[in-house]
Amino acid sequence: MLTAVPQSVFGWNFVVNGTTGGPAMVAFEMFGEQGAIFCQGAQHVIHKHGWLNGHWTMERGGEIYAEAMKESALYRAFEIHDGTALYDLSAKNPFRRGYQLSIAGQPVGRIEPTGPFTRQTVVD
Repeated sequence: MLTAVPQSVFGWNFVVNGTTGGPAMVAFEMFGEQGAIFCQGAQHVIHKHGWLNGHWTMERGGEIYAEAMKESALYRAFEIHDGTALYDLSAKNPFRRGYQLSIAGQPVGRIEPTGPFTRQTVVD
């Protein structure tokens, strides 16, 4: 299990504990939905393609290896493709902040805050 802990009260950067290679860091730009993941000495850059577009790519060393699409601004659901599998990341409940990760309709993981008033998150 991974635990993402915010680095500050108002920021959206997190330290991720529980990875096999030691702590990782997720850093987002202040204004925008892009940033980077730093893990085991590697930088994985996340790009958003257009301000109103629901398309992101993740790259390392200038090579794209994963894509995410958000079909509608009205729903909290994403389709993620990494070249080997197609994942669905969607809200577990419309009134809560947790997400479920699925492959072909079968749950394989979850992302949930540890409490109702915190941004600390667990990833299974």
